[in-house]
Amino acid sequence: MKRRLFLRTLPILALSPLALSEKGFAGSSNPRHLIALGTAASRVATKNWDSLNFDSLTLIDSEPLELMREDSKFFEFFSSELIYSVVGDICILENGYLPILPVPKEIEDHLRSLDGELVFYAGLGKAIGSVLFQSFGVHYKNHNQSHEWVATLPFNFEGIKKVERARSVLAVLAENGIEPSYLSLEELRPQLGNILVRLAFEKGDEWILEALNNQI
Repeated sequence: MKRRLFLRTLPILALSPLALSEKGFAGSSNPRHLIALGTAASRVATKNWDSLNFDSLTLIDSEPLELMREDSKFFEFFSSELIYSVVGDICILENGYLPILPVPKEIEDHLRSLDGELVFYAGLGKAIGSVLFQSFGVHYKNHNQSHEWVATLPFNFEGIKKVERARSVLAVLAENGIEPSYLSLEELRPQLGNILVRLAFEKGDEWILEALNNQI
């Protein structure tokens, strides 16, 4: 898979009609598997699954979504009730740095059983998606698979702490030899103009769908 600099190449796509392909990867010689980390990524992937070119969907979050697809696989990992103090015996620092947690064996065994390419996707900024993205980036290794890492960075209006947290996660992965492809949602704003927050997030979802489907 050729790595793309989404930050520079995809803003043009954000306001254009989506060119989403029909599913055609199942049974191919190089299956693709989407691993959605955190609530935001899980919701986008579940809602738009029929328009995504992947063979399987794995959701990893602190709790299951209200509407789960029967053909997806869900794993509970990381309790949101603990993010304000400790996760297990690991304290979250007040400066915004989040812990890097080991990957549970059950999840690791599932990921290793997937043949082909794994695309890890998360919306960075909030605690759960950020913790999961950096934890899997640091701890999950399998040289028999191809791994891609795709993330969104929050709009500035979501708060400077979330933006800084997202960039710190990218730095953690870079320190571990991983260069994620990321979409800075703030780059959409000059094109969107003065629109409702809800519409801004919808355009952000369209943007990430284009990115995921064009990672070929």
